[in-house]
Amino acid sequence: MDRADEVRRRRIRIIVGLVATVVASLLQGDDMPDSIYDEICVLSQDPGIPELRRLRGLQRRASVPRQMNYFEAVVPMQSDLDFRRHFRLQRATVDIVCGKLAQSVHMAVESIGGRAPVPIRKQLLITLWWLGSKSTMRELADKWGISRSTAWVSVRRVCFALQDMAPLLICWPKGTSIDQVQAEFHAAQHIHGVMGAIDGCHIPIKAPKEAPDTYLNRKRFHSVVLQAVCDRNLMFTDVYCGWPGSVHDARVFDNSPLKQLATADVDQFFPGESFIVGDSAYPLLSWVMTPFRDDGHLTAAQTNYNYKHSSTRMCIERAFALLKGRWRQLKYLNVTNVENMTHIVLTACVLHNMAIMHEDDVNDFLNDLPEGDVPNPTLHFQPNIGAVHKRDRIVDLIA
Repeated sequence: MDRADEVRRRRIRIIVGLVATVVASLLQGDDMPDSIYDEICVLSQDPGIPELRRLRGLQRRASVPRQMNYFEAVVPMQSDLDFRRHFRLQRATVDIVCGKLAQSVHMAVESIGGRAPVPIRKQLLITLWWLGSKSTMRELADKWGISRSTAWVSVRRVCFALQDMAPLLICWPKGTSIDQVQAEFHAAQHIHGVMGAIDGCHIPIKAPKEAPDTYLNRKRFHSVVLQAVCDRNLMFTDVYCGWPGSVHDARVFDNSPLKQLATADVDQFFPGESFIVGDSAYPLLSWVMTPFRDDGHLTAAQTNYNYKHSSTRMCIERAFALLKGRWRQLKYLNVTNVENMTHIVLTACVLHNMAIMHEDDVNDFLNDLPEGDVPNPTLHFQPNIGAVHKRDRIVDLIA
């Protein structure tokens, strides 16, 4: 072996050693796979890798006692009612989601280290259990008879797979669905042309590692903002998540893909005189109708408009209540990586829509209402003359 090959081999061993060290630290408290333990023992003999010398005397950890066969023996015996209480979806809905996951590249995992891969259905149920509860990863691992690392990997795989389906499940009304959405809103408060209701929702989180102060909202807890539009049936038609809790809803909206796309081609997203309704945190635009500012001098017609506008917009508040009521991890997301937070929130939105699409009853989870809204400071927007006239026409039509 020449000198170049020896140097190359040494570099490879150093890289493998560093990876093994990281993995070993991540697996604290769980069983360490034999392959990693053996690699550490071998690499610790290499004088060029001092980081591993302290691991030379590492003893094998005893097996961690866990509940076994919960998935194999207990879940199949659960009643339909208990199953839905635990996993927040009906069995039929879980079967549909499982079938879609089977087609995802994220779930195509082979056996590693002689261990059989976790079945797709088990990974899905692990994820649903975690999303629908306030369990920690340690509790999740103990419940399902797996390591914490396996539990987290299962959750991430399912999240990535479901996010890939988002464009098909969270989509803007098109074609005949536009008429249906507008008809359902019109039947409620007789306002014609409503395409949806928009609002922002704060997801409480653990303080992130980077720039934690920027995530402190006006109620002094850390959060990320979820902006969403929904229809009358509480189905999300647009979602945008990830901005820090200290950011005003108007700024989130201004940077959202919906604002960018609608500005570029408003007729494509809002044909005719259609629009969405939003509260006073949003600017009045030709395609965003907001309430009149109550300065004590509103006319009867304007007051009537504000009432009907508020009643129409209540569906987005109910949608957020359902989202947090069903997926209780969103009441406090104990994750420090912001990117992972976003993946989890968007996954919950996808599952929210799938449940409604397949006629999953929502009433049980609407009882669990979210905390009060985080107030936005008052902003004064430059009036859009065309939008002002359009709102005045709506006032006259519903008077």
